[in-house]
Amino acid sequence: MHIAHTSRGLFLLVALMWYMTTVTAQSSNQGISEVSRKLPDEVELKAAYCIAVTQDQITNFSSNRVDAEKQLDRTQDERIKSFLKESISVSKRVESELLDKINRLQSFLLPRLPMLDTASVSAAYNRGQADVRKQSEGGSSNRCTSRCQSLKSSQVSGCLTECMQEDEIYVRTIPCQKLAFLPF
Repeated sequence: MHIAHTSRGLFLLVALMWYMTTVTAQSSNQGISEVSRKLPDEVELKAAYCIAVTQDQITNFSSNRVDAEKQLDRTQDERIKSFLKESISVSKRVESELLDKINRLQSFLLPRLPMLDTASVSAAYNRGQADVRKQSEGGSSNRCTSRCQSLKSSQVSGCLTECMQEDEIYVRTIPCQKLAFLPF
């Protein structure tokens, strides 16, 4: 069930990206010019951006879950097994929540794509991918950890929160956490 749900989410994402890359060529053949398409509004651009961000999160949680499952098969220590089982359970739950987010984002964006300037939508998606790459290279989390590590444990959380708020990529990804910008 979980694998089928993941496959469905990935299929929808691939379908969305295929549509975004081919619709301009098809529209030209049908006499619909890119000029006649409307520019996406802020919500549509955020949806495209958040698809890229959320897909990366799904990939990371899925990879971590698979690694934990492999390690679970190899370990004999019951404490480690218990920890890995809990980790796998949490990863599955989070993956499911992230797939629900992808489905919400795609349900919002896919019906609008035929009327939108796809270059703008693609640019927002690509910005999401670029931000994810930049974050994975260490970005603010390494900088903030270094800045806050010498503080008392009671001060670390506040320091990290304040530090992360200074990071423009982190601030751009905040709307992707709750999707409150979507109308439904």
